[in-house]
Amino acid sequence: MRSGAIALALFASGVLHSAEAPTSIESFCDNDTVGDPSLSPDGTKLAYLTSTGRDLAIAVFHLDTGRGEVLCRVDSRTDAFCWKDDSRILFVEDLGSERLLKSVTVGKNSLNSFPGYGDRRKIASVFDWLPGDPKHILVRTRRIGIMDVDTGEVVDTQPSDRLQFVGPYIADATGALRLRCIQWASGIELQHRRTDHDEFVTAYKWTWTEPFVHIQGFAGDANTAYFLTHDDGDWCVLRGFDTTTFKLSSPLVTFKGAEIRSALFSRDRGKIVGLSVDGGNDVFEYWLDETMRRNQAVVDASLPGHKNRITSWSRDMSVLIVHSMKGSEPGTYYSLDMKNKALVRLGGRHPQVDSAKLGKVTRADIVARDGFTIHAVVTVPSGGAKGPYPLVLFPQSEIFKTRWSVEYNVLTQFLASRGYASLCVDYRGSSGYGQSYEDAGRHEIAGKIPDDIEDAALWSIKSGYATKGRICIDGYGFGGTLALIAATSSPELYCCVINQGGEADLERLGRGYRDGSDWLTLKKMDIYLGDDTKALSRRSPLSAMDLLRVPILNVYDDPDHDESWNRLESALRHSKKPYVLFKNLIPSNDVWPFDYRTNYLQQIEGFLEKNLLNAPSS
Repeated sequence: MRSGAIALALFASGVLHSAEAPTSIESFCDNDTVGDPSLSPDGTKLAYLTSTGRDLAIAVFHLDTGRGEVLCRVDSRTDAFCWKDDSRILFVEDLGSERLLKSVTVGKNSLNSFPGYGDRRKIASVFDWLPGDPKHILVRTRRIGIMDVDTGEVVDTQPSDRLQFVGPYIADATGALRLRCIQWASGIELQHRRTDHDEFVTAYKWTWTEPFVHIQGFAGDANTAYFLTHDDGDWCVLRGFDTTTFKLSSPLVTFKGAEIRSALFSRDRGKIVGLSVDGGNDVFEYWLDETMRRNQAVVDASLPGHKNRITSWSRDMSVLIVHSMKGSEPGTYYSLDMKNKALVRLGGRHPQVDSAKLGKVTRADIVARDGFTIHAVVTVPSGGAKGPYPLVLFPQSEIFKTRWSVEYNVLTQFLASRGYASLCVDYRGSSGYGQSYEDAGRHEIAGKIPDDIEDAALWSIKSGYATKGRICIDGYGFGGTLALIAATSSPELYCCVINQGGEADLERLGRGYRDGSDWLTLKKMDIYLGDDTKALSRRSPLSAMDLLRVPILNVYDDPDHDESWNRLESALRHSKKPYVLFKNLIPSNDVWPFDYRTNYLQQIEGFLEKNLLNAPSS
């Protein structure tokens, strides 16, 4: 099989764009040749997302023949698909106003929709794909039910309780709902049942002040569930929970100085094969399964000097998909057939980007004003030119999921190609650095968290990366909220602001999470918000628009129907502050349609060129 087979097949079909100059916007918009790759259970086919113009498509590459084909076009927000057998793929198409559950069969060009999906009165969402069961998935209606993927018939399996704060439910590999959490004023109660026909009984209790418990699910032995907890110290540990005795096991796996992010299961969920771990500069996989350990050793020997992450594997673990990276380069996908000892290059991410011209990425530790050390990632332009640079500061947005890593980031590298430096800040409260780091951010969204961001900006000036008055603060989602806080509480530090979908009203932000959220989300948000409404109101950007001194670019997906934007716009107009609104897709996956990403980067480039690049130093 020839190297680059997927790229050749897609170029012939007109999916890939022609080569552009390495520093052009188009170079950063030429999406991943292989996006979100997933092997079929038998390891003969690879499904992935690819982009064409304003659309995405689900495509399949046949590893045995080297043939690629586009199965169907999907909406740009589509982010979830799953193999149900070796030829059929189920996916959720997000149209904004509704989400549709569809199936497509390889080789038959058949595309089917499941009636009633997306209707809140019927089927609202996929609860669990049940990857080990080719015939069923769990869906959420007003209850949770198991759905036959051939007929679309749904049988409710959630009990007819009327408890207001229930969740999450945890299913075993057969789809039986075995565990659930109930939120009480005093804490969290874990309940268990043996089958869908039994009543739930109390299995365990935690108070609200105890460490987080992340339920990973059942594996193999249906009597044992697996939890990630912080009850053994600052760093997460993996424990088993015996559903016959209701006892937690001693720690099965723990790391000192690294945070376990999640458990990795076999294709049929028969066992835990490894762990995803945050440690050092990036995320890595720690394999518990001996076969996967041997696989990783073969991959690393075949691609020396690279960080090689196994992202998908066949049922028997003999065929692997590997994302191989070196430093801050975009990386390349490979398939590895262990039986035939064949390593094949599938395609590179952003292949038009010249890795030799990428910015330099390093990790930084910053001592805040109270002596607490916060962590950040710095990207500076290539070419050897010394700072100070015009700088863009990014507060962490995915506070529940990840931390900034020393790896390729399309936006910061695009900015580096234009001569900008970037500072990505994991303020106190961010995840991935242990329990004490998260606890340090408790109730500090109106206090020490904004101080951390200000201290990071001052550090960038003191360290020679930036100058006062030539810093832009840019945030997405929760990071957008923090960017608005920074721009109104430390206005002298920044020359412009980019707010991507941020909520300007801290009280409304808290209400949004408290209304209908599950216990873990509530407990996480309690870290940041607390219940001091006066402090939240005082630090809320919505009530401080008079203090905004600089231009602001606002990016929202559907501003006409976004209450957060409507309230912010009203405050900006009332305070007579100039602003720019940019309506753009905010996708839930990493594979952006070419036209959307091009438009997005053009808007960012134009705004920064006008308000940051030419801003005078103060």
